[in-house]
Parts: sequence; C-alpha cells; structure tokens
Amino acid sequence: MLWCLKLILVTTWMLLHLTASAQEHGGCGAYIEGNSSSSYNITSPNFPWHYDNNLHCTWTIEVNAGEWVGFTPRWFDLQYGHDWLDVYMGGQHNRTLLGSYTGFGVGTAIPWTLLATSNMAQLVLRTDESNTRHGFKIGFQGITANNTWIRRSSGYVYSPTYTGEYPNIQRAWTIEVNVGEGVKMTPVTFSLDNRNWLYVYKEELGILTTLGKYTGPIFPAELIIAFNMVHLVLSTHNPMADDDFKIHFEAFSLSDPCLDPGTPENGYRTGYNFTVGSVVSFGCNVGYVLLGQEKLTCVLDDHVGIDWNFLTPSCEDPAHACVAAGGRYLYEEEGEIEPPRDVMTGRYQNNLKCSWTIVADPGKVVVVEFPEFDIEYEARCRHDFLQIQDRPYLDFYQTFCGRSPPPLYVSMAPVLTIHFHSDGFKDFWRPGTGFKIHYYLQDKSEDDRQGHQRIHHLSGDSGTLSSMNYPHYPYHNHMYQQWNITVDTHKAVKLTLVFIDTQGYPGHCRNDYVQVVDPYEQKSFSWCGSCAHSSTSTITSAEHSLYVFFITDFVIRRAGFSARYEAVENRLGPTTPTVLDTTSDWLLVSDGIKQISVSASTNQVWALDDEDRPLRRTSITKTAPQG
Repeated sequence: MLWCLKLILVTTWMLLHLTASAQEHGGCGAYIEGNSSSSYNITSPNFPWHYDNNLHCTWTIEVNAGEWVGFTPRWFDLQYGHDWLDVYMGGQHNRTLLGSYTGFGVGTAIPWTLLATSNMAQLVLRTDESNTRHGFKIGFQGITANNTWIRRSSGYVYSPTYTGEYPNIQRAWTIEVNVGEGVKMTPVTFSLDNRNWLYVYKEELGILTTLGKYTGPIFPAELIIAFNMVHLVLSTHNPMADDDFKIHFEAFSLSDPCLDPGTPENGYRTGYNFTVGSVVSFGCNVGYVLLGQEKLTCVLDDHVGIDWNFLTPSCEDPAHACVAAGGRYLYEEEGEIEPPRDVMTGRYQNNLKCSWTIVADPGKVVVVEFPEFDIEYEARCRHDFLQIQDRPYLDFYQTFCGRSPPPLYVSMAPVLTIHFHSDGFKDFWRPGTGFKIHYYLQDKSEDDRQGHQRIHHLSGDSGTLSSMNYPHYPYHNHMYQQWNITVDTHKAVKLTLVFIDTQGYPGHCRNDYVQVVDPYEQKSFSWCGSCAHSSTSTITSAEHSLYVFFITDFVIRRAGFSARYEAVENRLGPTTPTVLDTTSDWLLVSDGIKQISVSASTNQVWALDDEDRPLRRTSITKTAPQG
C-alpha cells in the first residue's frame, strides 16, 4: 500500500508541477491573445484532475499579424476513442483541420509540436458521456520575426549559431520554389543537442504534414519533398547548446519523367510514356519466365523523388539453378534454402533473381527462420535484397538486406514465396555471403507466433479497429493486419476513419497505408498520410461485408490509424455478381466453408471459405446446388 501511495503522490506532484509556469488558460474554452515574447498554457477543465463528461470546449488563439501559432503539448491524456481534441488552423469561419487526437502520451497520441501557419488557431475538446481522464496541458506562443522566407531555386539553411546569431527558443524557415517543382534537401553538416529538434513539414493547399523530426547527428542523407513549399522549425530547449547545421536545398521539376526502365533480355516492354502516373508492362519470349513485377508505375515519392515503384523485371531460363516456371516449388515438410554461391569466395553470385515457393496443405502454414543472413546493405534495399511474399488476401511483401537476420516469420496462407535479387556489383569492403533459411510446416493457429493477431473477424453491429500499438506507440515495420467485417445480411457496413498518421500522402499510398476492399463490388480505397475527417473518410459497403487491411514497409514508423464501423440500412439493394464461374453461379468456389448465411429477401447465399474469401450464390432454386 505504501508504494501505491507514493506513486499517487508522485503522479499528483508531476501534474501540479506542469501547471506552475507561463500564463494559464483553463476552463471550458476561451479567446486568447498571444505573441512571440510570452509563453502560454491551455489546460482542460479541472486539470490536473479529471475533466467532465459531455463537454464541447473551444479555445481560439490569435497572435500578432505575421506570426504563426506554435503548440507544444506538455501533458496529454484523453479517453481513447471517446474523447477528442481537434486542432485547427484559422478562425471559426475559415479554418483547416490539422489533426484530431485521442489517447495517452505526448509524442504518441499527439505530436511533440504542432504548427499553424496562420496567426489564428483553435483547439476544440469533445467528450462523451462515458469515462474521463486527466486531460491535457498544451503550451503555445507566436513564432514571429524569426521566420525566414526563402523564395529561390537553391541555397542553404543555416542554424543560428552557424551564422553567429544569438540562439532563439523557436526559429522557422519557409522554402518556396515554383509551382510544379519539389524540394531536395541535403545536409552539409548537422549536429544538434538532444534536447533541441529540427522539424520538417510540407505544405499542400495550406495543410501541413510532418515529414520528420531530427536531433543529434541524425538527418537523412537526402530528403526529397514532392511539393513546392517546405517549413523547417527549430525547437530549442537548450538555447546555449553548441548546435550547428548547414542544409543545402534545390528545386527539381515534378514534371520530369522517370528514367527509361529498359527492356529485359529475352523479353519485351509495352509502353513508352514515362511521366508520373504512367504504367509500363513487361513480358517474356517463349521459353522464358518473368521474375519480378509485370507492371511498373512512375510515381512521386517523398524519399526517392520521381521513380518507378518496382525494379525492372527479368526473363530467366527455367533451367537456371534457382528458378523454375514461376519459381522453384518446395513441398517437403521441412528443408533449407540457400542462394548459389561462388565456389572460391563463398559469396553469393551477382545478377541472381531466384524464387522459391513453399507449398503446404490446406489448414497448415509455413514457418521460416534465418540462422544465417548477410546481404549487401542499402538504406531502401534497392540493390541486393531478400523478399518474403505472403498471400493471405492481398499480396504482402517484406524486404530485407544487411547483416541483421529477419525475425521468425509465420505465413498467413498455405503458400509462401521467397525472392532473392542481386545486382551486378558488390560492396568490396563488406562482401555478402548470402543467407540460409530453415523452413517447416505447422498447423494453422490463432497464435501465429508473430506476437499479435494479424487477421480479425468482426461481426457486431458496431465496433472499432486500429493499428498495432495505437495510440501508445508507433506501429511496427513489415506489418500486415486484416479485419473482415460482417454484419446482418440485410444491412451494409459504414466505415469511418477517425485518425491516421502513416508514411505517405493521399493519392500516393505505397509505403504504409490502410486499404479498404468491398468484396462484392470489386472496389478498393486507400488511406495514408496524416489527414482524417475528409470527404473520403467514410465508406459504405454495397452489401453486408467489408475488408480492411493495414500494410507497412520497412522504413518509417508512425502513430498508425483508428477507425469505427456500424451496421446501416442497405440502400443499394441486392447486387448481381459481375464475375461468375463458367460452370456455376458461385462467385468463388471452395471445398472449405467456415461461415455461411442465407438471405430469403435477396434470394442469395453468402459464405466465407478457408482463406476468408467471400462466396455468393444467387437465384436459389430447389435443384441440387452446383460446385
């Protein structure tokens, strides 16, 4: 009991201590005038004690003309999924949502800093009738004449100490290049005290999106922003530190095409338009098999600029040591996989494009582990890499390189493919010896040894779903999560995106993203970036099922997403299958059926097979069923 009392006393002291500086503004909303020479705190009602239920509080902040409003959350604790803080840029009648936040923790539930590029901003607290928490304390101040606006195609951004200026608490730079251009930044020097941070934002249509925050010696070797306006904000908690950075920036054209992807030897390419958004496809001559992606798309990416979304595929002889028609198929219960190596050096060979497909019986899964792993390292694994391809519903790829072995992987489907690619060059100082994979088959289980459940089945009239660790910690790299939502056959599923913060930006969801699939209309939608409550944040299914997927790559981790669903009246009425088997009027046919329902009103039978794919039969008659 004594340690409990001590914990309560320490926690209470911390919360009270947070209210002991700057100008305080509590209560349920206020109009606050501020400036850059003073700091201010906004606290939820009753802070540091619990706020009340059924609140709708609005704080309107206005600083001097020409200043921005910079927020620094100091404490944040709202009932997750029920109580929300909305942050807006602008006033009541002309405002833009910067984000909606719920849960516990600064840096997890809400960013460390928020910046409104306007002299007005609003905080709106919304609470429901259920439980309450301690609330929040958020500091703000005007960011003023220390803003440097740079309008030119190239140049440098210097830290204040680099140019001999007196250090400031906040310093901001805005880089603006011509419309139709992006910004590429390269550090010449970069070193910050670990209490000082440089934040990088991109601005599109007045909306800010955080690209990264950097301290110590860490800044990307090349940071590419596919928009014409970038903001850098230096947040200094130790103004006397010997900070130093010099960052070069230059504009590049967003209308530049991708480089010619070439044509694979013993194959052909269809398509000669290489502008952003264009698609080219590849095929092989008779007697050769295609290894890699059949179609490539020219895309804009915040990390690599304008580039193809995959490497150019190759056409290989099926007799090659590590491939067969579509890959080398393995049916053994247990075995090992290794790449071809040079007999003299023990290194794996150049120009390899190997594929091994491990096939298990229905009801089983594939387990792979890596006792040896040494593949040439590159930050995005674009030269030599090993790739795991799983097929639970959508194809799911994991890519690895370097010397750290991947974690044990358990497939979600009874088929798993391993791809290995090496280019024509080797790192002379760190030659790779390749890898050894030990695989075996096991019975499928809810506990898939990944440390979390990856496929979920939701069947209630309403519910919530969120990415792994949300809202307390960032999601993991190499994530696949799937939710199969099924409601009553007479209803439809209404899915609403509540919060999202993932790598990527709307329209270019290829890193970390949420994908929503309507299995009956054969339609899909993608969400990514850092926006919610937009016109596309609500999706209603055509029938009574909807599938939601969360897929991440191996580069950047962020807060994740949260969504809610509810069963609503199906206003579209029964639909007719667009694709039917030629011998049966089932949309898909399977021997294994795990869930089935019958609708007398729509004259249909619905089912899920062992792989969670939807089946539908229409026009039920008294004759014996087919298939």
